[in-house]
Amino acid sequence: MCAAPSRADPRISFAAGGDALLSAIEKDRDSRRRYLEPYHGNAGQVACHCRAEPIPLGVGCRTTPYTTFYLYPLHRTDTTRHAIGCPLRVEVKKAGAETRTAPVLEVKEGKLVVNLAAPAYRNDKAAGDPADGKPAHRPTGERTVRRGRLLTLLEALWLEAELTTWRPWFAGKRHYWTVHHRLVTAVGGIRVRAQDLAPLFYMPPPYRSDKADESQQAVTSFMDALREREDGHRYYGYAAGLLREVAPSKAGVALSLAHTRQPFYMTQAEWDRWNARWFGGGDMMQATAAPVFVLLRVERVEGKRGPWIAIRDMAALQLADTTSWVPVDSDLERRLALRLVSEKRQFRKPLAVEYNDDDLVPDFILEDRADRMHLE
Repeated sequence: MCAAPSRADPRISFAAGGDALLSAIEKDRDSRRRYLEPYHGNAGQVACHCRAEPIPLGVGCRTTPYTTFYLYPLHRTDTTRHAIGCPLRVEVKKAGAETRTAPVLEVKEGKLVVNLAAPAYRNDKAAGDPADGKPAHRPTGERTVRRGRLLTLLEALWLEAELTTWRPWFAGKRHYWTVHHRLVTAVGGIRVRAQDLAPLFYMPPPYRSDKADESQQAVTSFMDALREREDGHRYYGYAAGLLREVAPSKAGVALSLAHTRQPFYMTQAEWDRWNARWFGGGDMMQATAAPVFVLLRVERVEGKRGPWIAIRDMAALQLADTTSWVPVDSDLERRLALRLVSEKRQFRKPLAVEYNDDDLVPDFILEDRADRMHLE
């Protein structure tokens, strides 16, 4: 077996056995011939391992201007199955796009960088407007950086944790513990701009009464990470989890997540705005009827009775259920997702973060069909 690859140089396996890094295969024409010629015309016998689930590929051959073998996706929708930063993930660029514009998502030093509009820390003058994603002012000659919203980060987390796909053999295995493990692992490879996300990220671990002290320690560590640093910066944090309850509080509204008793606070006006955006402005002052996963951008506030956590921004993903954890955009999508799960279909839920702003994003892609049928 070859050494563990980076996302920029994935391992490629072969049906007859063995594997090699993509860079070794594509080193020159002789390498391409040696590795790929035996599989020419036998689609699906070569696979990319940039994801936990290998992605089948085909081997093609062109003879002009010289004979060379190459890898190609079995279907045009397969390109977005590859990890962001994988050379086999073909990014479609908009016509006339500015060459000096950096993407919202980019890969640097082996990590996925999410360029958010929201400030990284209090009084971050380099930040843009977190509400509309507009870039901050940059000196002439520097490239403009597109800024994403908090939902961009949430969808990137879901994508990196590979929670957008469903396979029949996942049934009974995708519990909260699994989702927590996948997301926390994914966080280790993500940066928000130049800042590693892991020290500033909190997702309640699965609660167990015999490990209550460990659960509280996770909260304490998160709170400590949000203290003001020696350079005077007080970084914002990111808390994620299943929305359990939204209840009145002295400060306005207290939001709580499953598996923890730690409250997160916001004003009533802030809740009214986010409620309208994410939940249609309905009565959300009680436990939600359908499962919703939220990502909160939060700040530590020093109060008279001790520190508390204030919510500064919020993003939400509706889920089909807490068995599949497949994200959905509506009740209609939820019913369709549950039907696909019950019928033991293999499918994927594309997210907007994978596409250009003006692209049409299908509701679901059936991956157990050769034509990768799109469902709407």
